[in-house]
Amino acid sequence: MASPLRLNGKELQKALIKQAQRQGWLCLHFPSVETKQGWRTPLAGDAKGWVDVFLLRERAVALEIKGDGDSLRTDQVKWGDALLRAGIEYHVIRPKEWRDGTVDRILT
Repeated sequence: MASPLRLNGKELQKALIKQAQRQGWLCLHFPSVETKQGWRTPLAGDAKGWVDVFLLRERAVALEIKGDGDSLRTDQVKWGDALLRAGIEYHVIRPKEWRDGTVDRILT
């Protein structure tokens, strides 16, 4: 992993998924693949902006992972709002939430 002072989204996501799985969560993540058109996530329908990690145990939790300096795109905000309206727990996770115990509380 990068210096504890700075984490990118991929490093954070990998660590979060590993921790969630150790705690008994089912984890869903659709990795991007590099194509001739650039990096793409091969999903259909309204998938653009879908959360990075979806967890399921006794409740469903949707997580959007952002590294230091990353920001939410409009399509990600749209999905986050829709998930919350549907009663799905939704969080944006940045390195700060990893370090301050927020992720631990979410996964408990």
